[in-house]
Amino acid sequence: MHAALDFSGKIVVVTGGDGYLGSQIADHFLAAGAEVAVTVGNATATATGSAERYTCNPLDYEQMSVVFEQIRRSQGRIDTLVITENKVSGKTSEDVIRQHLVAPLNASQLANRVMQEQDTGGAIIYLTGSPAQPGDSSAPASSAASAGIRNLVTSLAVEWAPKVRVNAVESATTSATAADICNACLFLASHMSDYVSGSCVSPVNTGDR
Repeated sequence: MHAALDFSGKIVVVTGGDGYLGSQIADHFLAAGAEVAVTVGNATATATGSAERYTCNPLDYEQMSVVFEQIRRSQGRIDTLVITENKVSGKTSEDVIRQHLVAPLNASQLANRVMQEQDTGGAIIYLTGSPAQPGDSSAPASSAASAGIRNLVTSLAVEWAPKVRVNAVESATTSATAADICNACLFLASHMSDYVSGSCVSPVNTGDR
């Protein structure tokens, strides 16, 4: 493993750890030596590997605040936050916006408070889907949420610099595998990407591989 991708001693938080991508990302960071904490929406969800598990409703700001404070007290710091899709019910446009834009923003704000107090700052990585296609009933809200995340990345990268780097990885593509997305997160969390902030990693669609 490249030395820059050795996360020994680093504290990584992954929201949505009970989802497929969330669990995969947590596993990759664990394999790279990080101490990982995951948030899950269901108390009966199984924590991935040796990750610490924290149960909370991602749409409940107060619950999330308590969880981030618990992580800070337990681990002493937060080096990286990876925000994956929250598994919550609801299909209205408001539900989609809250799930894919408001909840990620709240989580990043809570992590930023911790990272700004650290000498080494931190890295925040959003996972965002591709813009919804015409004909999809949730297309307007999904597209608005995806656009909102991209705008957040560029604006927060400026607002929270130089302590905190903010980037995104586009996860809903036909050409990207789970390993591709996990590796992109490892790169954006590592010192190899110290020069990268305000960017969205979006692969060229080359079809099925």
